[in-house]
Amino acid sequence: MIDKSQGFNDAPPPYQPALRSSSDSKVNLVPPTSDLSLSSTSRSSSRTTLSKRHPNARTKATASSRWLPTSIFGLSKTAKQVRSATQGLLRELLSQARPCEHEWNSVLGHCADTCSDNGLNFSSLLQEPFVEGHLPIYWAILKRPATPVKADHTTPAGDPDAFVLAILDASIPLGPQCVADARLACMTVSDNPLFCRLGQRYDAFSPRSGTDRVLLGGTDTVDTVLVAETRSSGGAAAAAAFIVRFSIAQFQLRMRVSKMARIEFIARGAYTALSVASRC
Repeated sequence: MIDKSQGFNDAPPPYQPALRSSSDSKVNLVPPTSDLSLSSTSRSSSRTTLSKRHPNARTKATASSRWLPTSIFGLSKTAKQVRSATQGLLRELLSQARPCEHEWNSVLGHCADTCSDNGLNFSSLLQEPFVEGHLPIYWAILKRPATPVKADHTTPAGDPDAFVLAILDASIPLGPQCVADARLACMTVSDNPLFCRLGQRYDAFSPRSGTDRVLLGGTDTVDTVLVAETRSSGGAAAAAAFIVRFSIAQFQLRMRVSKMARIEFIARGAYTALSVASRC
């Protein structure tokens, strides 16, 4: 993850919500100078970044009753306009081939500030399916770039998951629809490493039981699941074959106490959950 505690010296100028006094009283979110084709009417030299979160913060899954789209009822006209403009800006951001880190960090941070200033819950807004019937996280995962490599072709130039994690961090607390859309996206691109990383980072994605959370809470020990999709020309069944290797943390203790351990993985575009149970 990127360090959000400091601004970027070479980041594009931030945007601010501009309230026009014209007859239509429209509200524009003025983006930084970038490929985003929204009008720019005012700029400020101040810089605001995403709120700082602990890089290993784990969040609990919320009850479905807490995940509700931001209702437009009861909102002021200005808040409704800000909500619509924010969704449009995020849609434009996700439509880009590969938005740069400075750009999406600035856009997410200022969208969060603008929503907060107008009484809107930005995390709830991010968990609404306003981008072609899906949440922003769905498209961010689908458009996740391949691991960039520096000029020496030996070390990675950055974290390819940074944009995905930034959206999820801004969406906390994560609701069931967010988890479902993220899982669906990982299945679509058959990305098991990212799926496992989300499970290790966010409790909402974790398959651990309450007992296992107590046993393993506060430790860096995690279950690991490695999937190798084999390549074969020996028919449809052989072509769809894969190998799964997993390591269950503190296996014997969990078998004695929890009596069961659950692992999840994605292979060949399909989601699978396995339960390992003790017979004792």
